[in-house]
Amino acid sequence: MKIDKTFYYLDTGKEKYLFASEDEIIEQLKKLDKSQVDFENCLILEINTSGKNWKFTEVPWPRIVTKLI
Repeated sequence: MKIDKTFYYLDTGKEKYLFASEDEIIEQLKKLDKSQVDFENCLILEINTSGKNWKFTEVPWPRIVTKLI
């Protein structure tokens, strides 16, 4: 996977994934069976590597849900 300065981390509570874009996370979530996702412990992070110190930001669920619909 090639990244520009930002990549995304998805932890479904059962499996972990890395993606180059937020849209790829949405597609992965659409593909997964509901039994593969623990929605209580699911986490999506945006990781920015542009500076000396990497910046980790949690992606808000309302933004993800809006894209899932």
